Amino acid sequence: MKARGDFMKHDRLQDMASYIHQVQSVTIEELLEKYTISIQTLRRDLNELEKQNIVRKVYGGVVTKEERVERTFVLDVGLRQSVNFEQKKHIGQLAAALIEDNDIIFVDSGTTAYQLIPFLKNGHNITVISHSLHVMNALAQLTSITAICLGGVLRKETYSFLSDTSNNQYYFNKAFISTVGLSINKGLTNTDFHEGIMKQHIIQNADKVFILCDSSKFGEIAFNHFADFSEVDAIITDTQPSDIYIKFFEKNKIEVID
Repeated sequence: MKARGDFMKHDRLQDMASYIHQVQSVTIEELLEKYTISIQTLRRDLNELEKQNIVRKVYGGVVTKEERVERTFVLDVGLRQSVNFEQKKHIGQLAAALIEDNDIIFVDSGTTAYQLIPFLKNGHNITVISHSLHVMNALAQLTSITAICLGGVLRKETYSFLSDTSNNQYYFNKAFISTVGLSINKGLTNTDFHEGIMKQHIIQNADKVFILCDSSKFGEIAFNHFADFSEVDAIITDTQPSDIYIKFFEKNKIEVID
């Protein structure tokens, strides 16, 4: 028969596992406040939950499960445009506000990055470079903005042009890059190898790199890694991330714009 203390611990562990699963990610400080236990007891509890593969410890807290590759294929571009549309629109507005006269910017083929285009205005003396057919079609309506398309073979899966990046000698003040996944442990990932190569090249040639990412992408991992956080200047998102991510970004000197 279990002692009362063992039952209390069992109940606490069950409640803690349920709570972490509900909120997806939580800081050590939040757990200490919620359960009014010592840091030593909390560490033992989390070690036990981790052994049971219920949670995974990350910098400053825990997340609900072991991260694994969730996305391995490219979704239809029409579907991607409609998913989380309002959030993407908000992110696009925030991104456009960062663009200044005389900027030379890159906008990638992601549906989130595309959403900054409608917020650009005639009169801005800027140059936009992209390999996205959607971006080029939208820029055709803005007569005062110089648009440069990186040509190549049109890939209908992504509505983008596949080109040889070794021949691309453009440099950018700012690059606006979408991502399928953003993981503290795995970095930035996407579902298309060719798009990943383009993103890597652009990031290397940009003075500032902005990752455009709605809140559903946090903690996601796709199969193709294209960048580490050391290459990123800022994350533009629709809502403030959890404290775990905030502390991680602060530690890595990455600005969060929401």
